[in-house]
Amino acid sequence: MVVKVFDAYIKGEKKATGTIDEIADYFDVSRNSISLWIKNGKDPKKAKPKYKHAILNKEKTKELTEQKKKE
Repeated sequence: MVVKVFDAYIKGEKKATGTIDEIADYFDVSRNSISLWIKNGKDPKKAKPKYKHAILNKEKTKELTEQKKKE
């Protein structure tokens, strides 16, 4: 299973880094909400400070994938 790590932004400020489940727990919102934030992060018009959005953190995703391979 591929696990992806995202950076979550609110009003242009990075507020959290983690998997969808971790971010959902941190903000006490549903996984669907985080999925919408990710969708917003893929749209350059919505990846702006006034929208909540999340962007894939490629470096952290790679680290987590490598760690899981070793286990």
